[in-house]
Amino acid sequence: MSIYRIIDANINRVSEGLRVIEDIERFIFENKEISREAREIRHLVRKSFSNTQLLKDRGSLTDIGLDASREKDLDKKSNIESLLISNFKRAEEGLRSIEECLKVIEYYEESKLYEQLRFRVYELEKKAFLYKSQESISSEEIKK
Repeated sequence: MSIYRIIDANINRVSEGLRVIEDIERFIFENKEISREAREIRHLVRKSFSNTQLLKDRGSLTDIGLDASREKDLDKKSNIESLLISNFKRAEEGLRSIEECLKVIEYYEESKLYEQLRFRVYELEKKAFLYKSQESISSEEIKK
């Protein structure tokens, strides 16, 4: 087993989570700013650490977590908000994992970049939900 496998899995996890966020913000909420920033961060996640060892150590089909994921309904979503929240958490947690693993293999500069990206995602999450709460308040005021 290799730490590169952890990094690879989390780069994919973060990128997938950010893609879901980007699509929801773009196609459902039509929020150009948040969609654009999610896309920008997603591209940085993919491009900021490249190493041939990532692909060499990939084990998607033999991952022991695959069966556990298929058997559980922990990832069940009941609405768009829960889908959005879970994908923000997915991205944040994955970024933290990448950041910590890069330190272990002595890619300290790169780990600091992923730390910065993690904090950008925290702020993006705040913007997304503050925007939605403001939008909700505005529509309630219009109804009055």
